Amino acid sequence: GLIGTVTATSLSVLFQRDRAYFDSWRSDVKKSGGILYDIAIHYLDFLLGAMGDEISSSVTKTYSHLDQAMYDTVHSIVDYKNGASGSIFVTAAAQPKTLGTNLTLLGTHGSIVLGGLQLNSIERVEFTSEANRAQWDKLVAEMKGANKQEQNAFTLMYRDLLLGHGVEIMSVAPVMRSLEIITNSI
Repeated sequence: GLIGTVTATSLSVLFQRDRAYFDSWRSDVKKSGGILYDIAIHYLDFLLGAMGDEISSSVTKTYSHLDQAMYDTVHSIVDYKNGASGSIFVTAAAQPKTLGTNLTLLGTHGSIVLGGLQLNSIERVEFTSEANRAQWDKLVAEMKGANKQEQNAFTLMYRDLLLGHGVEIMSVAPVMRSLEIITNSI
């Protein structure tokens, strides 16, 4: 890709969930899978798609900041099969409201930082060559031309699902395997 081989990643999902969320079935990890499955799965799927790789190992800690039985925060240091490393931080304890998401990809030829409430904002892009910058600018212009209104990756995915362009079941296997690795390291 334009940023070369991805060598490091950072994903932060900073959500706020009220007491009712934790008092519901979602507080039972056996039913909901916890905040990784309930909140972070789509962002992790996006990260792994951008990486083109899966998580191979993880060291994970959980925290309960909101005085409930289930953890509300997960911090995981991960290794990818290609040798890259990363950090995943997910919380449902941001106060007083959701702060948003952030995804950073560091590559051998550049870096990309996405942000916004749902990774719907390009925060910063840096390249080691002007040719890659020109390709990026062209790609962004084409995307803006095709999508006149502000849309994020999830809006486009849901639109495709509604139009009958479903997801191949095997396409979710990498994120499910990666979530299992993280969950098993808790």
